[in-house]
Amino acid sequence: MLPHNIYSLVIKFPDKSQLQDSLLKCAFQYADQGLNVWFISPQPITQLPPNLVPPDKEILQLITFLYLKDRADLLTHLNNVHLWHKYPQVIIVNDYEFYCGTGLTLSAFVVASILDATVACSRRHRTKRGYFLLSFTRDCANFDHMFSMYVRHIYKYDGNEAELLQKIKDSVN
Repeated sequence: MLPHNIYSLVIKFPDKSQLQDSLLKCAFQYADQGLNVWFISPQPITQLPPNLVPPDKEILQLITFLYLKDRADLLTHLNNVHLWHKYPQVIIVNDYEFYCGTGLTLSAFVVASILDATVACSRRHRTKRGYFLLSFTRDCANFDHMFSMYVRHIYKYDGNEAELLQKIKDSVN
């Protein structure tokens, strides 16, 4: 059973670049709501998405960008969350396939680790709520079945950012 205090979302869309831009906007949306965000990605973000107004310094301070080069780094980081002085309320993983590979067993282990880290972090916050978002570009029924065990929502994104950002905003309220 999924924890009731964790909002989890897999965003499925085939265009990796556009999906990354949308995830960045989600990170800014969460930070704008006053939440601490980890944005995890295998590569550094080199530019902001078009039509995104750079956020205020106060909002940027709520976002920690983590560039983790492989699955081992991701798992080490997630399993050492207790060592951090600033706990995230939101964990966003860009390019989930990069970290999970093609196997369902390994993918289940990675998503379970993300869920565990989110639950652990949620205990450290006043609201006791946590959020995690994953981007996924493949269309595979086997992965959907696996995600349904660890993630509350699987969202087939159609490029409508306003709808996605409203979904994020509603998840906080």
